[in-house]
This record gives sequence, C-alpha cells and structure tokens, in this order.
Amino acid sequence: MFIIFNNDLLIRRNLKKLSQKKLAEKVGVQRHKISMLEHGHILPTLNLLEKITKILDIRLSEIYPAEIQELLLKDNCKKQNG
Repeated sequence: MFIIFNNDLLIRRNLKKLSQKKLAEKVGVQRHKISMLEHGHILPTLNLLEKITKILDIRLSEIYPAEIQELLLKDNCKKQNG
C-alpha cells in the first residue's frame, strides 16, 4: 500500500517531532513550501523529495509507487538537461 505524499508528510514530520520550520531549515526551503506540500498544493522536486525522505528516515517507495518515481526521475532529467 502506498501512502499519498502530502498526508503522509504531515504524519511522519510529527512523528519525528519536527515543526514545519525545522524541517524546512533542514532541507533548505522556506516553511511555506513545507506547508504547501502538506496541503497538496505542490509536489516536491526529486531533489527536495530525496532530502525529505532522508531526514524523515523513509524510502521513496514508501510514499510513491514505482510509476510515479519514474515520472519524477524523467521530469528531473528534463529540468537538468534544459
């Protein structure tokens, strides 16, 4: 079973006893971005997602199915290659 990212982010952040501000500082974004992620207004970049999963000690496969992971990787490659 895969958990929808925005709902899971809030739960896992709270389990780690991290405020939005603290998580934002750890991943190098503004608190507002974490709020927007948790409310489902935006999706994270692959780079941000990797930082978040590392800090929250979770695997990408726990929050996104393989098909979504592939799309994120393709989108990230497009952005890097211009």
